Amino acid sequence: MVRIKPESSIYLNIFSKEISKQTSYEKLFLQKKILLKDLIVRSFTRLFQSYAQSFNKVYSRKGNLFYKPFKRIEIIPESQFTSTMVYIHANALKHGLVNDFRKHKWSSWHSMISSKPTKLVREEVWDWFGNKEVFIKTHLELSKFYYDNDQSDFED
Repeated sequence: MVRIKPESSIYLNIFSKEISKQTSYEKLFLQKKILLKDLIVRSFTRLFQSYAQSFNKVYSRKGNLFYKPFKRIEIIPESQFTSTMVYIHANALKHGLVNDFRKHKWSSWHSMISSKPTKLVREEVWDWFGNKEVFIKTHLELSKFYYDNDQSDFED
């Protein structure tokens, strides 16, 4: 889950860069020739392409790593934030990679419940749920409901 900064902050950040360090899409955004959503899509596309190229180089492989375009959903109702957070952490369970989402090696769950330094805004997320204990309890309860009973709540 990614929170996008306000358009004014993005504008100021790009504007403060040297022109030679601005991407072509950033320049178009400053000139109001493209919308913020177009800039964001292009930024994520570049991230995914760069990651795939690096991964392919390290593992001597070719081809795509990501076949579908990434999904963008504006999270508005409070309940949607909660269910999206649980979905992210319990997704490996849904796909049968683990029988307990807390054991998935590649999940941000471990960083979210840890006290080690992270760039995740874990305290802000904990506060959303009430506190760390409620965050954990909610995940345990909702992941069991979603994945033991009706998996149709989450579509890929």
